[in-house]
Amino acid sequence: MDLLPRKARRTATTLSLDGIDMLTQSERQMCDLRGNRLAMIFQEPMTSLNPAYSIGDQLSEVLTRHRKVSRKEALQRAAQMLEKVGISNAGERLRQYPHQLSGGLRQRVIIA
Repeated sequence: MDLLPRKARRTATTLSLDGIDMLTQSERQMCDLRGNRLAMIFQEPMTSLNPAYSIGDQLSEVLTRHRKVSRKEALQRAAQMLEKVGISNAGERLRQYPHQLSGGLRQRVIIA
């Protein structure tokens, strides 16, 4: 994910994901990979979710940036994603803020 400091010593000579050499990718290519094929899920979801934005705003932002869809379509897809991870009342959940959800629901939002 290219999160190590520049001075970090790397011992591996190759690092691949589905046949893509991660060490030779440009910053733009890495950005595309991070948004589409590679992600990191933190153990504490409150460090991943911005308390100032609704769940819908946060999920739709990812979709509009990386999937190039309209906000309306992004919100529809976000609702489907929440349902896929077992979150009922997805439309209502999209309007809620992280502090309004239980820890387990926040974790599922991050997985979605």
